[in-house]
Amino acid sequence: MNNKRGRLWSALILIMLSAALLPATAYANVKYATFTKNSAGSLVWLQPAYIPIDVIGEDLYLADPQDPSVRTVSSMQHPKDIYIDSDDQIFIADTGNNRIVHLDRDGKLIRYITVPESPLNKPEGVFVTEAGDIFIADTGNRRIVKLDNNGKMVQEIAKPSSPFISDTFVFTPVKLIVDERGFLYVASQGSYEGLLVLDPDGSLQGYFGTNQTVLSALDALKRWLYTEEMYAREVQKRPETINSLATDGSGFIYTVTGGAISGNQLKKLNSRGDNMLRSSQGSFGE
Repeated sequence: MNNKRGRLWSALILIMLSAALLPATAYANVKYATFTKNSAGSLVWLQPAYIPIDVIGEDLYLADPQDPSVRTVSSMQHPKDIYIDSDDQIFIADTGNNRIVHLDRDGKLIRYITVPESPLNKPEGVFVTEAGDIFIADTGNRRIVKLDNNGKMVQEIAKPSSPFISDTFVFTPVKLIVDERGFLYVASQGSYEGLLVLDPDGSLQGYFGTNQTVLSALDALKRWLYTEEMYAREVQKRPETINSLATDGSGFIYTVTGGAISGNQLKKLNSRGDNMLRSSQGSFGE
């Protein structure tokens, strides 16, 4: 009898341990797995770091202008950015619908921001200042628009005129932040020089957070063996462009870079542009 009881307890313990060690994907309500890497570079699955407690934005509707009582479903299409202000209100760049969705802290719709006087076109970035000004990376229109807290446009920023910007450069902002001085830090497609730093008038003040050019062993060999004329005919290597950015209350700027690089994909930059994240080196980067 004691042997049977012992086997039963052993089986129960084994079941509980197996359940605890299951990958995060086993949780039906968790869409993203949590894992780390061991010293051999192999993935080690962990318990979920975060478990969703709610889903917002699924009950969006548009009212019929002729009959407000008639509503049609207006789900978000390819949202590309989200910003939460100091009052926990939520602003989402609803790229596919050419609008910004403004929700309250409970996820209830406050309004759609569409800028009727100059309609948005595939906006991919949004940022809201403490004063309530709304900055939008209006990607499809290749501009940045500044709105007041009522959603009325007060400024439009197009490609800056500067000797440091080539004539062939296409200004295509995708993400942006605004610092306490009103200076804008803008991630633009194809801007291998880094983030564009614009003053409140939209004039270029420089670049920030430039990535290093990644050279392969073959590139190094070519530099050693090729003549200057031969190397000049090679396709010029460029740094990867910054995909996204954010800032915190201490003034640090965080950038994310994709592409072919394997290191320093995530950076925490101080005012001088130095990367303060040592963890971005090593197993996840060089």
